[in-house]
Amino acid sequence: MMTVMYKLDPDKVVEGPAPLAEKLKSMDFMQDSDVYEIIKNGLPILLSVEVDNPCFDELKKSPRFISILTVVCAEQDLTYDQRIYCNSMLYKILADSTEDLYMQKVCYMLGAVVNRSMVDKIEACGLERIYSTYLAIARKSSFDAKDNITRMNFVIMCGDPTIMTVQRITDVYCSVFNSLEEIKNLFLLTIRDTYVLNSDEDWITDDIITVSHRIDSSVISILDSLSYNNLYTILSEFAKMCLIEDLDSADVRFSFHEIDISKFKNIGAVLSQLNRDEIDIL
Repeated sequence: MMTVMYKLDPDKVVEGPAPLAEKLKSMDFMQDSDVYEIIKNGLPILLSVEVDNPCFDELKKSPRFISILTVVCAEQDLTYDQRIYCNSMLYKILADSTEDLYMQKVCYMLGAVVNRSMVDKIEACGLERIYSTYLAIARKSSFDAKDNITRMNFVIMCGDPTIMTVQRITDVYCSVFNSLEEIKNLFLLTIRDTYVLNSDEDWITDDIITVSHRIDSSVISILDSLSYNNLYTILSEFAKMCLIEDLDSADVRFSFHEIDISKFKNIGAVLSQLNRDEIDIL
C-alpha cells in the first residue's frame, strides 16, 4: 500500500510573531501576491494580542503592508476580536502619522473595510466618509469601554465645529451606542473626562472647547430621552459613584444643578425624586 506524503508550503504555515515579522521584512523584494499569501495565513497572529508586539513596529510603518492587509481583510469574515485589534493598530498609526497623508489614506481604506457597517451608519448622520471611518475606528479600538469613549470623544472634539453641532453629535452617538449599558457608559465615562476643560495645552483651541461643550449637551439630551426608570437607575449609579470616589464639581464636566429642567423635563422629574429619596447628585 502506497503512503502519500504531503509537503507543507512554508509560506502557508502559521508561525509565531517573530518568524512572521522576519518573513515580511523582505516584502520589498516580493510580488504583491506572495505578500498577500503570507499576510492571509498570518492573519490569526497579526490581528491578535500580538498586534502590539515590537517585532511588527517597522512593518506597521509600511503603506504597502496596510494596503495588502486591506485586500486580505476585505475577503475575510473577521471576528469581533480581530476587528478590535485591527482598529487598535489603525488608531495608533493615525496618531503617529499626522504628517503622512498617504499613510493616513491607506489606513482609512482599511478602516472602512473592517468597520463597513458602522461607517455607513455614521456617514448617514451627514458626515464625510473619511471622518466617519475615523470615528468608527476610535469607537471600537479597544476592549476597554473607557478607551473607546475617550478616543471617540477626542475625534468628535477635533471635528469641524460648523459640522459637529449638538444634533449631529447626538445622531452619531445614537448610531453607535445602541444599548442602555452603552449609553450608561457613555455618560459615566464622558462626565468624568475633564482633561480638555482643565488643560492649557496648545492643541486645545477654542473650537475644541466649543465642540466639547456640545458633547455635554448631547449626552444630556440622550439621557433626557430615556425612560424615567432607566434614567433614575443611571443617575442613582452616578450619585453612588460620586460618593464612593469622593468627587466634587471640579471632577465632572457639568453639574445637574445647572441643567434647565424646563427644557429637560424627564431629568427634572428624576432629580426631584432623587431629592425626595435623599440621594445627593452633583
